[in-house]
Amino acid sequence: MWVKICGWNDPAVVRESLALSIPDAIGLNFYKKSPRAVNWLQAREVCRQLPTSVETVGVFVNHTPTEIRKVIRDVGLTHIQLHGDESPDIVALLKDLSIIRAFRLAKPSLDPIKQDLQALSFRGIRPWAYLVDAWHATDYGGTGQVAPWSVLTEWKPEWPRLILAGGLTPENVVEACGIVKPFGVDTASGVESERGRKSPELVHKFIAAARSFSLG
Repeated sequence: MWVKICGWNDPAVVRESLALSIPDAIGLNFYKKSPRAVNWLQAREVCRQLPTSVETVGVFVNHTPTEIRKVIRDVGLTHIQLHGDESPDIVALLKDLSIIRAFRLAKPSLDPIKQDLQALSFRGIRPWAYLVDAWHATDYGGTGQVAPWSVLTEWKPEWPRLILAGGLTPENVVEACGIVKPFGVDTASGVESERGRKSPELVHKFIAAARSFSLG
C-alpha cells in the first residue's frame, strides 16, 4: 500500500516522524488559505530531510501553471497534486509533469471522474493518479470528512491509480482499504494532534495500519 502523509509544515516534526516511520510520499500544501500551508523556503527545508525514496508532492489549488512550475524549480518535487477547480485546458499546460488529479465528490457517483478522463484523454493526458477526497462547500481538503467509499468499488482497472483520501485515520484506514482496495491512501487531519500540526505517533500508527492491509 502506497502511503502519503499530506500537509507537513514543521521540519522538527518531520525529523521526529521520520525516526519512527517513513511514508512513500509526503504532501506539501502551497494553498495559502490552508492551515498547513508552506512557502517554498519551508518546503525546501522539509525536503532536505527526506530519504531519496520518499516522493514529494506539491499540493496546488487553482494556481497558474507558471506559479506551479516556479515552485517545482525552487523546491524540487516529484509530483504535483491539482486539488482545485483546474480545467482540462489548464491540466494540458502541465501534461509533461507527474499529475495527481484530485476530486472532491459531492455525490456518490463516478460520473465527474469519467467525464474528466474523457476530456483529458482527448488532450492526450493520462494523470499519474486520481485522488478522491470528501466534498466540502468551502474547503479544498483536509476537512476530516469521509469520502464515499462504496462508489469507489466501481473504479475500473484500466483507469489511472486510485488514491483514497478524506477522513482517514489510524482507526479506519484498514476498513477503508478493505472496501475500496485503492493503490494508495492519503491523510492530513487524521494524523494531527491539533489542526495543522502533525503527531509523529499518529503518523507512525497510520503508516503501520495502512501497510498491514498490504500484508493481510
